[in-house]
Amino acid sequence: MKEQYRRGRTIFLMIAAAVFVVAVVFLLAEFSNGSQKKQGIVLPPESSGPITRPTEGETNPDFVIITAENLENLIESFETPLYYTQTLNRTIYGDGAVDISVIQIWNCDKIRKVEILQGGVTRHFLSDGETLYLWYGDDTDTVDQITLSAGLTMDDISGIPTYESSVNLLAEDILQAAYIPYTQAVDVHYLYLRTKQSKSITTDYWVDMSTGLLRMAETREGDVVLYSTDQDALTIFDTQDELLSRLQLPDGTAPFITGAE
Repeated sequence: MKEQYRRGRTIFLMIAAAVFVVAVVFLLAEFSNGSQKKQGIVLPPESSGPITRPTEGETNPDFVIITAENLENLIESFETPLYYTQTLNRTIYGDGAVDISVIQIWNCDKIRKVEILQGGVTRHFLSDGETLYLWYGDDTDTVDQITLSAGLTMDDISGIPTYESSVNLLAEDILQAAYIPYTQAVDVHYLYLRTKQSKSITTDYWVDMSTGLLRMAETREGDVVLYSTDQDALTIFDTQDELLSRLQLPDGTAPFITGAE
């Protein structure tokens, strides 16, 4: 079993390295095209209805025209909680098969622990944004330590979709932006973003504006869903006390907690 984990870990680290190379190429391309950003994103006012996609092609002279820079300011204005746990269900579709994984997140300011249960095996990630520890299942004998380089985050490695990268897109690649209310809760609204990832692939994000956390995401190629992510649970804490026990390595040490043994 340990040999299987080691082979999986080696393959995973190779994939992480490939992701880093792609990220660097993407960032260079975005840098060279940065001066081409244009205005034209339309943000409709709040409306009524369930969580869904807004009607495409909506026009109204009262809509606020924003630039990519304004979208970045909007995202930065979200008051994201420092201490929380979040559970996401991720579904990947392909070749007639469906692969479902459960993602558990423990966030303590800049420290984040992620556990991904997929195919009966749990992958563990622990990072402070600069150093990443990775181990598999109950294989506590081997813990990999990775230094995160510029442009590579734990979310990239773990495969958690992040809407924040939308601010790096050209304005023409942000296809739609709107407020969408959630009728099952009072004063809860979502920022909906539809972005173009390539000529035929788009990703939709639903962001809880009260927390700045991702509520749902869906990637499609045309009308075919490739993968989706949906929040199953969210708990917000006032302090870090409820989280400290989760921010440990298999040997019980907590490398990012000041004063921890």
